[in-house]
Amino acid sequence: MLYWGSMTRPPLALSLAAALLLALGTIAAACGGSNQELTLEEYFLRFEELGDRTGEQLEALLAKLDEEPETEEERLAIFQDWFAASLQLQRDFLDDLDDINPPLEVEDAHRQLLDTRGALMDTFADLFGDLESASELMAVFFAAPDGELVAARERNYEACSRLQEIADANGFDVSVRDYCGQDEAGDITGQ
Repeated sequence: MLYWGSMTRPPLALSLAAALLLALGTIAAACGGSNQELTLEEYFLRFEELGDRTGEQLEALLAKLDEEPETEEERLAIFQDWFAASLQLQRDFLDDLDDINPPLEVEDAHRQLLDTRGALMDTFADLFGDLESASELMAVFFAAPDGELVAARERNYEACSRLQEIADANGFDVSVRDYCGQDEAGDITGQ
């Protein structure tokens, strides 16, 4: 486990990890590389299958955070490597998701998810992309969430909820919110 002194992983680190896991699961879920419109059932099946697979990829990346750095500089380097790899994976999936042709029933919710997820990734990049020291990293982790981050997470949750409502209304047994990394109140969970 990444050594953070006598503390466990800070709450914002868990929030970031959960949000990144959500992003990968949600974004990967609809990637098909095909211009053919999916049926609603195919859309949600792909959502679940690819979300699970992508979650495994993020879990592999999270293993980097388990390394025990010897110096503060190593701690920052480990985080930066993990963050850059996670963010790039998500941006690649966003590009793939943008290329698919979702069914009409989810077209607006699909577009909302693309927009809100992209904005959330931009917010995370602004928060964590230019840290120059381990002390800056720790300050960001232990600070109260920035208002822009909170708003971006709420918009993301709303987009996930819209897709969940469509799945529920059509009797599909998929838990879209599980890929959002949030509970029903919109709070980031430790997933």
